[in-house]
Amino acid sequence: MGCNRIIPLKQALETNLKDREANPQAIASTAFYKLLYGDKHSFGVPVNGTLKTTANISMEDLKSYYSKLSPEEAKFHIAGALDQKQVLDVVSNLATDWATKAPQISTSEINAAGEPGTLYFIDFPDAKQSVIMIGKLALSENDVDESKLNFANEILGGGSSGKLFQTLRIEKGYTYGAYSGISENETISPFYISTSLRANATLASLKIIEEMVTDYAKDFGAAEVELTQNKLLKENTRSYESLGAKLGILRDLSKYDKSEDFIQLQQEELINMTEKDFKTVISKYFKEKEMIYLVVGDKATQLDEVKKLGKDVVELDIYANEIKQ
Repeated sequence: MGCNRIIPLKQALETNLKDREANPQAIASTAFYKLLYGDKHSFGVPVNGTLKTTANISMEDLKSYYSKLSPEEAKFHIAGALDQKQVLDVVSNLATDWATKAPQISTSEINAAGEPGTLYFIDFPDAKQSVIMIGKLALSENDVDESKLNFANEILGGGSSGKLFQTLRIEKGYTYGAYSGISENETISPFYISTSLRANATLASLKIIEEMVTDYAKDFGAAEVELTQNKLLKENTRSYESLGAKLGILRDLSKYDKSEDFIQLQQEELINMTEKDFKTVISKYFKEKEMIYLVVGDKATQLDEVKKLGKDVVELDIYANEIKQ
């Protein structure tokens, strides 16, 4: 009976994983994180697994997994029209009724497969668009430079007003969007640039991004400082109104052990940042030569093109394994 129950779930998962392997954006994301973290780190392995790793999951595996779930290290966040007493009345029995001890979670070592300055290419035959991901490991959410790096990224690719979007979409018409950012994790996280664009604009876009990142610190002047500060301060006036945003604040407080006035402190930090401060953080974390480049596109038309960028080019399969020539 148990076996019969799990079959539909496995079939649905298999369908999902097959769809992912046919999606160039998903292929690029999976490969990018494997190149940054290696296949032994949890961040370098797809959350949903692969066709290979999920093939032999049994009902007993699922039962074993759920038997280890524990509230011991869990955080409980609520935003809404409830007072503390109402919440405690609902959850107070958890401590006695659900007393499973939290399992020991192993730590993963980062063993990056990607070489800085290298362009990795994954063939997606006949693709009319190329997916580009560029980046490097930068810092963790708890790093003292975390807020400064987010501020410094705003002009480059923090939204539709960023240089990446304005150049690649508005000016050139190569793409519907191009962005950059820094992931939020307790573990060291990547700075990344991502876009999906017309295949015949792949090389031109790579050159634009390479030059933009290389010159970003040099080009960041007093006007960029003022624009960044004004833009982010205006956004903050309405950024925390929704319940979802309020839950995000609670999550940051508990997950990263931030002080209750961390939002105010971040705003003060932004206001006090000088041009030199911006240039320092950009020069430290946005080093173009330390970044890996990943392109998922049509090999027949684009591989020889991207080689003209002048970087070492390594071909990968869709699982980010190097293809030996």
